[in-house]
Amino acid sequence: MKTFFANLSLKAKIIGVNIVGLVVLGIIVFLIFFNGQNEIMSRTQAGFSSYSDNLQAAVAAQFYERYGDVQAFAMNADIQSNDHNTIVAELNEYVVLYGIYDLIMLVDTKGNLVAVNNKDIAGKDIKSDGLYKKNYSSEKWFQETLKGNFLVDTEKNYNGTYFEDAQVDTFVSEVYGEKRWGNAFSAQVKNSKGDVIGVITNRANFKWVESEVQNLASGMIKAIGSDFELMVLNESGKVLAIVDATKSFKEKYERNFEEVGVQNIYEEHKELNNLNHTMTGVVEAFDDELNTVQIVAYSSFKDAKWPSKVGWSAMTHIDKKAAFAAFDKGMRDFYIAFAITLGLISLLSLWFGNSVSKSMSNLAGQLASENKELLESSNVMASTSDQLSSAATEQAAALQETVSAIDEVSAMVSKNAENARKSKEISQDSEKSAVQGKRTMDEMIAVIDEIHKSNTEMMDQIKKSNEEFTNIVNVINEIGSKTKVINDIVFQTKLLSFNASVEAARAGAHGKGFAVVAEEVGNLAQMSGNAAKEITSLLEGSTVKVEAIVSETKSRVDKLVDISKQKVEIGIKTAKSCSDVLEEIVNSVSQVNQMVEEISTASNEQAQGVSEITKAMNQLDQVTQQNTAAASSSSDTAVGIKSKTERFAEVVGDLTHVVFGKSSKTIKPMATTKSTSVVEMKLYKKKHAPAPALKKASGDDTMPSSDDSRFEDV
Repeated sequence: MKTFFANLSLKAKIIGVNIVGLVVLGIIVFLIFFNGQNEIMSRTQAGFSSYSDNLQAAVAAQFYERYGDVQAFAMNADIQSNDHNTIVAELNEYVVLYGIYDLIMLVDTKGNLVAVNNKDIAGKDIKSDGLYKKNYSSEKWFQETLKGNFLVDTEKNYNGTYFEDAQVDTFVSEVYGEKRWGNAFSAQVKNSKGDVIGVITNRANFKWVESEVQNLASGMIKAIGSDFELMVLNESGKVLAIVDATKSFKEKYERNFEEVGVQNIYEEHKELNNLNHTMTGVVEAFDDELNTVQIVAYSSFKDAKWPSKVGWSAMTHIDKKAAFAAFDKGMRDFYIAFAITLGLISLLSLWFGNSVSKSMSNLAGQLASENKELLESSNVMASTSDQLSSAATEQAAALQETVSAIDEVSAMVSKNAENARKSKEISQDSEKSAVQGKRTMDEMIAVIDEIHKSNTEMMDQIKKSNEEFTNIVNVINEIGSKTKVINDIVFQTKLLSFNASVEAARAGAHGKGFAVVAEEVGNLAQMSGNAAKEITSLLEGSTVKVEAIVSETKSRVDKLVDISKQKVEIGIKTAKSCSDVLEEIVNSVSQVNQMVEEISTASNEQAQGVSEITKAMNQLDQVTQQNTAAASSSSDTAVGIKSKTERFAEVVGDLTHVVFGKSSKTIKPMATTKSTSVVEMKLYKKKHAPAPALKKASGDDTMPSSDDSRFEDV
């Protein structure tokens, strides 16, 4: 946006600024009008709210009285008496005195009518006798009042009365022979003991609300005219009372039964179907019947005396065109005036822009002629450029020496590469030897593992032999046990034999029994001998068995030892082979070290070559310093030229852009620009000219340009 504005001519800028200023002013005025419209809406709401507050206060006061009237009637001693005529006379007096109630009915607890007024508010007789023929126990107002389900709001002192919303009262309509619109207030009638003896209901004509609505409508006509509808709605949106001021307004309220109790505003206007008795505000709604947009102001009843549970609200419809007629006329007048003003300012801006542009154009031509001084400065810069060219030639020679030194370094690097290749081959041989050594070591490990297994088997065999020797010991122990038994038997045999001999000697003839004993003893001795033979035979067998076991064990052990010896010898040979392979690896490593030493020697030679390069670079640096001095002189001259050029170019360019904009042609100062361009072309050719035909020793046919980046600014 900034660039676009800068590219405009001075004339366009002057005209544009004036037009933009005027448009901004128009927008501000439009916003003021728009805010004015909102202010009208706010004032409409505020004005209606004030009317609604007055209506609420008046209706609430009436409601409070109607709510208390029925309770006061119920406490009257005449009403509580059993004298029918007295009660009727009292009810007639109430109807005439208050002028609101069409019927006042007293019903007992069984729903039978006890008494009802027989005169209207004017004191004329009415035919109410037919009401005595009915029973009212099924009526909702009777049931709810008898149960004590009253309209209660303790904060506003409402309790003790059952309230019915506005409706077509069938009882009143029957008596008066026409539709009557009203509502009812009912209360319990109690005797001196506090017992409920009946229900009294005041059937009020709705004019106690309609008269207040009519009074408010009269005041609104004087304030805002007659393009409105005023109505009172119940909680569901049904019309309870309405004054249509758009039609012929009459001082006396006229009830229209096609609207009250039938028309539902929330259902007819979808914009309002979410409203409830807690809302207050202003909205727009389309009226299908009138085919116009209406401003709808609504206010819920929230008076200090109004019970919160009765959701009545006041609403007014005002035609939007009528409400904003003056505002719309003001907007049209503003648009016409704004268009005329815009045209006049545009013409004035065009004249002023042309006048200023001519003056500024003459000044720009005078400034352009001052560019002649730039020619002399350009000649000085050309001389300095010649010095820079000579210095560049010397710099190229130094670069030639640098190239030669680089060639020597390249040859040394090639030799190092060859040595590195041979080192790689030897390293590969060393790797193969190492792999062979690894395989040999693996074989040696396998052999040693076999030796380990043989030793394990030997240990298992020895363990088995020990177990067999244990068996031999057990056999010998068994032999010892039997030998002990035999010794005991021999001892007992000797003892019995001795006793038998003694007894046989003593008994004489009676010693026959001992003879039997002696015989048994002989048998026992025989058995003992046999046992001794068996023991001898067992011992001999055991000895042979033990010798066999020992011989077999020794044979096995000798065999395992021989196998282990063979395995160990194989392991020794394998280890020797591994040693030989490792010796070869050591030799290979030695050769690698020799090659590394040769690489080190070559590196020293490379260092000498690098030293030569350093000397050449020092010479190049000296030449570069000379070039720098020359460049400094050129730079000073160039700075002077650049300063003057920029100054004149900026002044002339800015002035030209201001006067003519981007599309204007730049004013050229006679032949000065052409001369300067020729000198700049010569400098460019010298700066980018190829260096002398120098070639690298390596055979490259091209050489880098001899110019140095430090001279590019020149």
